[in-house]
Amino acid sequence: MGRLVLDKVRKQYGDGVVAVKGLDIDVADGEFLVLLGPSGCGKTTALRMVAGLEEITDGTIELDGRVLNDVEPRARDVAMVFQNYALYPHMSVRANIGFPLKQRKLGKAEREERIGAVAETLGLVEQLDKKPGQLSGGQRQRVAMGRAIVREPSLFLMDEPLSNLDAKLRVQMRIEIHAVQRRFGTTTLYVTHDQVEAMTLGDRVAVMREGVLQQIATPAEAYGAPANVFVATFLGNPGMNLFDGELEVDGDAVAVRIGEARVPLDEAELRSQPAVRARGGGAVVVGVRPECLVVPNGIATDRGLGAKVELTEDLGSNVLAYFSIPGMHRTPVAPAAVDGKSPAAAGARDAWALGRFGRNIHFDSGSSVRLALEPGAMRFFDPDSGTAI
Repeated sequence: MGRLVLDKVRKQYGDGVVAVKGLDIDVADGEFLVLLGPSGCGKTTALRMVAGLEEITDGTIELDGRVLNDVEPRARDVAMVFQNYALYPHMSVRANIGFPLKQRKLGKAEREERIGAVAETLGLVEQLDKKPGQLSGGQRQRVAMGRAIVREPSLFLMDEPLSNLDAKLRVQMRIEIHAVQRRFGTTTLYVTHDQVEAMTLGDRVAVMREGVLQQIATPAEAYGAPANVFVATFLGNPGMNLFDGELEVDGDAVAVRIGEARVPLDEAELRSQPAVRARGGGAVVVGVRPECLVVPNGIATDRGLGAKVELTEDLGSNVLAYFSIPGMHRTPVAPAAVDGKSPAAAGARDAWALGRFGRNIHFDSGSSVRLALEPGAMRFFDPDSGTAI
């Protein structure tokens, strides 16, 4: 078993800095939960509090109903994988993996059996008698994982374990971490600032900003229905386009003015965001994912936008295109979910819309084009709070 519950967990340092502000998270037994956010958002501090490496200022941390607040790290039944591997350079791979078992005073035969099983799982059998200095970065990270796995803990804690690897190795290790976690079924709390890792590894993603939990959801839910404008722009590469808009409600019909265009909402948008119609009109922030700006070709022309091509970037597998749209402005990312400030107070500014297209689409810089919004493409946010409507 490995159910982890953080109840109103808070961390304040002696200088008055509050790193984590009332964090509430419930991680199910066997779940892979990713804490995601920019540097300084409090995700690693939260992980270290679970591990017992940081004291909790307020709140409660429970693992399978056992309160961990005052439990020593070694007695918490958790295993941690660090960013820097933290291997003993003078020990062999065999000794590094088996070190936690030796600390528990397990017999040699049982230690060897468990070390062998873990090494087989992680593809380390041929490296067992080597020292860490003789291994590649990926192999060293496997050893660090093996040392955690061999303990058979209730909870894995992983603190940006792939950040020291090159891009190709990160992809390979993501696959291996996912496979190992699924095989052992151990509850895992994983910290990263890399949204690709978060979206591919996590059963759910907990997005944090400045010590505050912004949204906890499946990757698909967080991407498709972000809770606020911060999540909307942080998730996605590039993030969601955000524009000033004005809702117009006429009976059952709802439309939004974006710049000089008037775009009717379709049933998918109204069904997924019922509060939009109930709002009865007024200012909104309109969010559109770059891949949802398309060349019309079958899309209803009443959902079209006139645009001018400003710049294109050929990324090989796809093309990014930047457009200016008459009368369109972009609303800055709202800090409202953190400190209550209104994004409108920061002032809207002129900006380009960004679209992602397949290689078969070609744009000439400076040309005028007609774009359309895919059905269900628009998401709406309150301009004062920044939260989803």
